[in-house]
Amino acid sequence: MSSSYPKDLMFFLNRLNGWSSNAVKLNPIGSKDNIAPSSLIEVELPQNTLVDMKSFAMNFACTFGGTGTSIPPRWFPQTMIRRVEVQVNGITMSAGANNYNVVWNMLAECTTPEDFARYSALNMGGQPSGTLPISTADVALADHIPTYSATNWIGFLGSSQWLNTGLLGSVRVRIQLDSAAVMSQLTGEGDATYTLSNLDFTCMVASLDDGLYQQALLERLASGSQVSYPFKSYYTFEQQNAGGNGSLKGTLSSSSVDRVTALIRASNYNTRAVTAAQATTYLGGTTPYFTACGGGVFAAAAGVGQGLAGLDAARDTAELETWQFLINSNYSPNYLVHCKNTEGKGGLSAIETRRSYGTSHDTTSGDHLNYSGAAIYPYLGGVPSGGPNNYGPAQGGGAAAPINRAGQFQQQWNYKNYHCYCSVPLEYVGSEDRLVSGSNFRGSVGVIYFNFSTSANVNNTMLVVECTSVLKIGAGGSAELIV
Repeated sequence: MSSSYPKDLMFFLNRLNGWSSNAVKLNPIGSKDNIAPSSLIEVELPQNTLVDMKSFAMNFACTFGGTGTSIPPRWFPQTMIRRVEVQVNGITMSAGANNYNVVWNMLAECTTPEDFARYSALNMGGQPSGTLPISTADVALADHIPTYSATNWIGFLGSSQWLNTGLLGSVRVRIQLDSAAVMSQLTGEGDATYTLSNLDFTCMVASLDDGLYQQALLERLASGSQVSYPFKSYYTFEQQNAGGNGSLKGTLSSSSVDRVTALIRASNYNTRAVTAAQATTYLGGTTPYFTACGGGVFAAAAGVGQGLAGLDAARDTAELETWQFLINSNYSPNYLVHCKNTEGKGGLSAIETRRSYGTSHDTTSGDHLNYSGAAIYPYLGGVPSGGPNNYGPAQGGGAAAPINRAGQFQQQWNYKNYHCYCSVPLEYVGSEDRLVSGSNFRGSVGVIYFNFSTSANVNNTMLVVECTSVLKIGAGGSAELIV
């Protein structure tokens, strides 16, 4: 009976005896300074303790180099990370995707509101002061060097559970940085680059000495049973398309395929050179590497205020006209999603993606989908020509220009005509960490197709498959990964 009443009508107390916790600092294996792009960073988790995985943080300072003007990626430290792996007793238990930063950026845009970008800018390093775009002379100054704390991990490190390393032995985290292609630089200038320094890691650890918890776990393992540690894992498939009709295929075997998402970028997204005019707009918080729709999405829209037509025609991905997934010979959704506004269904693609990520009725948090995956903060100087003054206050110190709200309205129009992300769920949406409800592909190789049609422009298409994996822990530190 009591379970039928809300908690604020109940009068009870649960007590956890023998609990103690503390925050600890972990040093990387190897150098903590002068860490170049594409470097491998390794760190050991504390042994024989409980580790709060959601508290795990990677802390560092970052300088951006090159000649002239360098354009860093979005001010999230995860944009510099290409791959994350976790090893248990020398065996890789969580093999990360080679596009960790792109997947992280996609999930941030699909599940977090605009305010998350401001929160991240303040709590994960922020934007250095100085006139935008950021010049290498600006970031060379000591007071302009941004410091980051990377949190909000995805995959194994993103689990909301406490990991009992006393059952596992050695747990090593391996982080592969991405190349300097995540940055941009003005045409004709030297190669932009970045360097990490003063690197360390922090996390919360705890012990529970109530005489019951540890004994119960050991008795379970001694009986031949295992304990389960579920977490999300992500697999990516990528190809270049010539434009028009296209199909991207992904294959995998998993006990729980939870969600499939596709994104389209410009085919030359990793080409760093941009013109001065393009740089002024790309500095809005990202670079072409993470611009899901391509630079050409900044076409003029009626009533918006300032048209940015032809901003970056070299990275135009064209319009996405229709899309649909084919999953093990079953279409999902069972109708073709029409995207072009000219057909009166321009917002349908956004609805499908919001259904997939459970944000369709979230009025307090929302997502970034209306911002096209382009720029969170398009910093542009002056008032839009022929339009209202839609500029908000400046974010950041120094001579940072004010936020162009007209650009954000325009990006909403862009999203309805370009549709950066396409997604459908295969799990119970809103499920908790310990609920496995996705499609079971075990025993056979599942085949997923993302079928789409665009106008004639060449593009890069990526398929992201989200699964629930389970780490099975046995006696003597034995571990088994169920994908």
